[in-house]
Amino acid sequence: MKSTMKIMIAAAALAVVSGIASAQPMNADIPFAFRFAGHVYPAGTYTFTTQASAPLVRLSNYDTRTNVIALSQSMSYPNGEKNSNPVLTFTCGSSRCELTRIWLGGEAPALNLHRTRLGRDEIATIRLIPLSRSNGE
Repeated sequence: MKSTMKIMIAAAALAVVSGIASAQPMNADIPFAFRFAGHVYPAGTYTFTTQASAPLVRLSNYDTRTNVIALSQSMSYPNGEKNSNPVLTFTCGSSRCELTRIWLGGEAPALNLHRTRLGRDEIATIRLIPLSRSNGE
């Protein structure tokens, strides 16, 4: 019974990951270090891949050989932003920035990511970084 459950979980994970692999990748030039999925990443060009049917985000960077998959905490549908461009949202404190939202624009849902609380006296600022379609590299 336990091995059957493990096989079912592995098959479900494979289906979700293969679904993400078929989604349209988006690129972003991020000019500052940031936190994502519990790790710190340097400034650079990153590729983000999401799938509307699965709350997963894949982050890739060819130069640093980074390839991470993270689960979003929730999905939301932005009001009044239907014609806006795709964007990454970072919540920044005095010493760090953290990726907190990915939105591919149009009618796609925004993926809200886990956010670490800032310090008691820290003031949060929001930084928006535009996403652009990947050329398939």
